Amino acid sequence: MPRMVLIAKNSYVWLDQLSKAYQRDIRTLDQIPDEELDRLAGSGISGLWLIGLWERSTASRQMKQMMGNPMLSHRRTR
Repeated sequence: MPRMVLIAKNSYVWLDQLSKAYQRDIRTLDQIPDEELDRLAGSGISGLWLIGLWERSTASRQMKQMMGNPMLSHRRTR
């Protein structure tokens, strides 16, 4: 794949940004609008590396809540 153009996206952050941009709740990968993927492809992106695709542990959720970030603590992407 010598011509691949890869972009890395933190999945939690990106889904939150998309939710705001599209003014609706986007919490899972299947809810990402096709037009958003088309926009990335149209700008020359041919690969998407999604960072943070895991289920948070109880300890991780508690740490996020203690740090004042409860919004990210309950999201799960599968």
